[in-house]
Amino acid sequence: MKKINVLVIATILGSMTGALVAGAANISPTKLDTEGHVKFHPGNGGGEGGGENEKPTPPGGGGGEGENEKPEVIVPNPGGNTPETSGPLMINLAPNFDFGDHEIKVGAMSLENESVIKSEDDAVNYTSYVQVTDVRGGQKGWTLSLDTTALTSGEENLDATYIKVNDKRIISNSEGLESFAPVTAVEKIEFNKKGQEIMTADAQKGGGTWSMVFGKEDIQSTQSNSGVTLEIPAADSIKVAASDYTSTLTWNLTGGTSFAKAATPA
Repeated sequence: MKKINVLVIATILGSMTGALVAGAANISPTKLDTEGHVKFHPGNGGGEGGGENEKPTPPGGGGGEGENEKPEVIVPNPGGNTPETSGPLMINLAPNFDFGDHEIKVGAMSLENESVIKSEDDAVNYTSYVQVTDVRGGQKGWTLSLDTTALTSGEENLDATYIKVNDKRIISNSEGLESFAPVTAVEKIEFNKKGQEIMTADAQKGGGTWSMVFGKEDIQSTQSNSGVTLEIPAADSIKVAASDYTSTLTWNLTGGTSFAKAATPA
């Protein structure tokens, strides 16, 4: 089957075989471009259905011992992307979604995310997550949203295909902040659509560092993660070509008006 990769990147995904290489236009603390990518290959027929960037941390922070140890230093690419500069309200990291390489077949397909965020020593694979930090003070609230372009090979769009969010958790890097947590109601991410709300913190909430994990566990022990799947209906699978399909995913973080004027790069 063909490889379906939905990736979120602003830099170059040079390490992914067959992936389209793209440079991101938006790399600020509050606007970060990534990429969605899927690839197919011919099947055998048949089958069914500002300053130095604030480094991202593991979901919930580092530490722990034994099987629960979470190294504090991670390597974002190719599993995700980070901005080049930091700010008082910022996206620390946004994930790439890689749905693998799959044979073309007849019928609907549901493909699990194979992308992970690796620790520096390559010993731990973290489940895909997006991380936001708000140290403006006063807990003014914020919204993380997502704009997407069409999932396309350049010649053919998969208009009915979407990313399904089956599992999600929001956790803080500090203990005892449950009452200040942002919220999420996202169940799917559509392509070629703007303003899709991912995570929101009302006023008096969302201060500090928060991660939304796209899965049941922080550390991924299996090759793929059923927490995020690419859902391709039969009407799309019947028209796929042996090609890469990509979509740019732009993660947008917005806060109060005073912050936007003072801290958003021109």
